[in-house]
Order: sequence, then C-alpha cells, then structure tokens
Amino acid sequence: MKTRLHTVLAGPLLMLLWTTSAIAGTIFNNNANPPTNFPYSDSNAGQILADDFSLTAGQNTIGDVHWTGRYYTGNTTDAFSIYVCGDTPGKPNNICAPLTFLSAVTRTLNVSNPNNIYFDYAVDVSALTVTASATQWLSIYNTTGGWLWGAKGGGGNAMQTNSFPNAWVSTTNPVAMDFQLTGVPEPCTLAFLGTGLAGLVALSRRRKARA
Repeated sequence: MKTRLHTVLAGPLLMLLWTTSAIAGTIFNNNANPPTNFPYSDSNAGQILADDFSLTAGQNTIGDVHWTGRYYTGNTTDAFSIYVCGDTPGKPNNICAPLTFLSAVTRTLNVSNPNNIYFDYAVDVSALTVTASATQWLSIYNTTGGWLWGAKGGGGNAMQTNSFPNAWVSTTNPVAMDFQLTGVPEPCTLAFLGTGLAGLVALSRRRKARA
C-alpha cells in the first residue's frame, strides 16, 4: 500500500517537474542567429533599437533574456539596459517597462562568428508578465559608445530611435534583431509542485514514526 501511495504521489510530481521545466524554457526566439548585420544600439552612439515579439497565454512571463551583439570599437564594457515597450501600432510606443537584472550579464564568444567577435549575452530578470497574444517590443542597448545589436539582414521590422522611448522609425535595411526570451513557471504550477513535495515529506515522516 505504501509503495503504491509513493507511486501515486511520485508520478504526478515527476509530471509537474517536467511541466515546470517546459514552461520555464524558451518562450520566444526571433530566429535571427547567426547575425549578418549589426546596427548600433548604444545611447552614446546616438541610436537605440527595438524589435517586436508576442507571447502566448500561459507562457507570457519573461524570466531571462538572451541576445547577441558586438563592439564596434575596442571597448568591451557591458552597461546594458533592457526595456519592453507597447505597440502603437507597427512601432513601439513610449510606454516602456525596464527589466530589473537579478544577475550580472554573462558574455561568451559566439562561436558561429568568431572572426567578427560577436558575443552571446544572457541575464536573469525580475519576472515580467506581458499581455498574451499582443505585440510588444524589446529594446536592448548599451551606454558605452560603440555596441551593435546582432541582427539578421534582409528581413524583419526592427525600429530605431535617437530619442528613447519616442520617435521610432524603420531601420535603413529591414532587419530582425537576435534575441530569445525564457519564461518562468506559472504560480499555479509552483503551488501544485509545492503541494506534491509536502505530501512526500509528510508521508516519509509518518513512515519513520511507525518504524
């Protein structure tokens, strides 16, 4: 009976763990890697870029951000800002929410473009839930004078401005910026997971008390 009860509890728990992992995976990929173009997205260089995305219901909470870029000059100082802006329509509006970094930005060499010194970046952010199935705009920029956001030329609808968060216009060439968004587990999933774990702990204690 105890073995069956363990199995009954462990089965759903494993399923919850799998579901949590799935929900916490990639929720948006702009499919712009490897980058073939590199527009400026640096406030000190006089241009900031944004590209659009949309998230489905149940996977519309952003937990971390991954992107690609490079430095035009020899500078390699990371001083990033990331914003999510609304749509108005077809371009970002001036209602933009800053993402709060929970960890330092990590940077690794993008091995697919070693000769161009592209880097892959990632950072954990405070969870931000956006409206499901609605167009949003992600803006990533540096403040060091020469950072360029990796992009795929020949397609996409990235926008640019020299007066953030206003005055957005189309880029000179249609490009798609290189970024991915990762989600976080839904609160209800975490609650069920916690309940399952508590059940297993209680069962284990009862078994020890009877031994």
